[in-house]
Amino acid sequence: MRKILYITILLLFFLGCENSISKSFETQDSLNKTDEFDKLSNDNQNEFETWIDNENKVVEQDSINDNNDFIVDNQNDYETQDEDNEPKQLKYFANFLEIPKINYTLDNKKYVSGIARIFYQFQPADKNPKTAPLFVFYNGGPGASSALLFVYNTSKKTGDQAIANNNVVDNPYSWTKMGNLLYIDARETGFSYNLMPDPSNGFVRNDEFTTKNFNTFFDAADFIRVILHLFKQIPQIAKNPVFLTGESYGGTRSDAILNILLFIKEYKAGKRRYIDKNLFYDIENHFKNIYGKDSDLTPSLIAKQFSRQILIQPLIAGENQFEMEGEILERPNSPIFKLLFAFVN
Repeated sequence: MRKILYITILLLFFLGCENSISKSFETQDSLNKTDEFDKLSNDNQNEFETWIDNENKVVEQDSINDNNDFIVDNQNDYETQDEDNEPKQLKYFANFLEIPKINYTLDNKKYVSGIARIFYQFQPADKNPKTAPLFVFYNGGPGASSALLFVYNTSKKTGDQAIANNNVVDNPYSWTKMGNLLYIDARETGFSYNLMPDPSNGFVRNDEFTTKNFNTFFDAADFIRVILHLFKQIPQIAKNPVFLTGESYGGTRSDAILNILLFIKEYKAGKRRYIDKNLFYDIENHFKNIYGKDSDLTPSLIAKQFSRQILIQPLIAGENQFEMEGEILERPNSPIFKLLFAFVN
């Protein structure tokens, strides 16, 4: 009798979950009235500065997220205030950046991405956060959450068992001693997720995991958008130097991010494999704001802010890297074997 009761409770629970999910996506359906592959009208588009949203309304680039419940643009939410109502210290927060459908070109093929909500989390430096560098953390995979870097001795809290036993505790080695920290989860990774018109449809789900949403350049573009969005939220740090801190595939991601940023003039002129006009506008606008409208955006100028990398067991050269690692591992007195043996013992 108890088994029957338990089974009945479980069935009711799952039915309730199913109804909740279906209702949430009924709302999303109403936002996606246009076809998945609708294109931006080149004739009517004010180049670089306008978007066509999911209801075919033309909106200004800077206002695209103004009414988004997942994005908070009130500067006071990121600062504490002293008695004179002056910003005193930046504070910790987590949020989502909703990225709409993006029309872009890769290797002369046109794509329209899905809608994504990208999770990010900010931790201010322990001292002088308004002048401290920004460390941007992300794991590899592709498909690994930044949570691993978060809980293992980079953030203000740690889950390292050598320090914390079975708990999460204050981290004596937090990177906030050196600067501000930004953790980002890639699409469909960690807390980040995509929105789709009908997730119960297998074809629709599979389509979300195709090239339109997952390739090296578009992945890098997502991360650039989050970084630039953070600078808009916290303009006090918009000029600060940035350290791209990637683990594993994060090495490849860092290379792609820097390539787009440093050579933005060539990308904007259509001389590279990837064309994403709205992103290029945002990048150019950011650097014009901090270096002046008449600035010549050369790689050397951009490198004043974006040139620094910290690579953690990085993947950079793909299959060639794996082959060379294997060859080195097989050599007598292999340094890789010694390193692995040292960790085992």
